[in-house]
Amino acid sequence: MIRRSLFITGTLLVLYTAFIYWAGPAISRTAQTTAQRNVIKAEDYLYDTRARYDTVIVGSSMSERLMVNGTSNRLYNLSLAGQSSLEGLRLVAARKRYPSVLLVEINTLARQDPTEPDLLALTDSARLDLKQYLPFLQLKYQPVGVVKALLRDWQYGRNQVIIPETALNADTSLLTKIVAQMAPLMQQPIPADTLHHLLARAQFYLEPMRRAGTTIIFFAMPSDYRLQRLPTPTSVRQAVMTTFSGPGYYFIPLPKSPYGTTDGIHLLHAEAIRYTTYFREQLPQR
Repeated sequence: MIRRSLFITGTLLVLYTAFIYWAGPAISRTAQTTAQRNVIKAEDYLYDTRARYDTVIVGSSMSERLMVNGTSNRLYNLSLAGQSSLEGLRLVAARKRYPSVLLVEINTLARQDPTEPDLLALTDSARLDLKQYLPFLQLKYQPVGVVKALLRDWQYGRNQVIIPETALNADTSLLTKIVAQMAPLMQQPIPADTLHHLLARAQFYLEPMRRAGTTIIFFAMPSDYRLQRLPTPTSVRQAVMTTFSGPGYYFIPLPKSPYGTTDGIHLLHAEAIRYTTYFREQLPQR
C-alpha cells in the first residue's frame, strides 16, 4: 500500500513538473496576496537561471509602480511591496550573477523594518538548489494559484492590466488629511550616526557588486511635494549621496515638477507613467 502511494505520488509530481516546463511563461500572476506576490517575484528572480537580467530595479511598492514590465526581457523590477530596497539587494547578492546595471530606490534604503521570514528563507543555499530543480516547490506553481491564473487568462487574456481604481484618481480632501498626519513625522532629520549604521547594511551588498563591474544608480521616487522636501527624506537622500560618492555610483535627481499621489507616497497611475519617462531619460547612456 505504501509503495503504491509513493509510486502514485511520484508519478503525479513528475507529470506536474512536465506540465510546468511545458506551460512555461503561460503560468503567471498566480499570487493571491501581496506577500505571495513578493515571494513569487523573488523566486522568479532567483530560480530562473536561464534569464540573464542586464538591469535590475530594487525598491518598495513605490518603485513597483514604474511602468517597465514587458519593455525588455533583460530588465527585472524586483521592487517588493511593503519591504525596502535592502531586501532586493539581499536577493541580488544571493543570485551571485550580478546585473550590469542596478537601480536602487533611495526612499526606503534606510528603513529599519524587519524582513519577512519567507523572503529571508529564500536566500538559503539549500533552498536555492532544491527549488531550482524541483519547480513544483515554488509558491508560483501551487495548483490553486495556477488554476486560478489559467482561468483568468482564458477569460480576460494574458495581457490584461489591472489598475486599482484608487490609483486612477485621488481624493483631494482625504489626501490633504493624510499629508497633514504624515508631515510632523518627517520634520526631524535622521541623526548622521544612525544613517551611517543603516546605510552600512546596503554598502555590504553594493560594494562587491561595484567592484565586480556593476553600475549602481540611485533614484528617489517622487512623493507628495509637501513631504519630499521635509528634513527626514532630505537627510536620507543627502546621506546616500555622501556615502556612495565614489566611482561606479550615479544618481538620478528628483524631478523639479510636482507629482500627484494617491496617499502622499504612491504615484497615481498617470503620474507613474510620466515619471517612468523621466526615469528612462535620466539613465546614463551606455
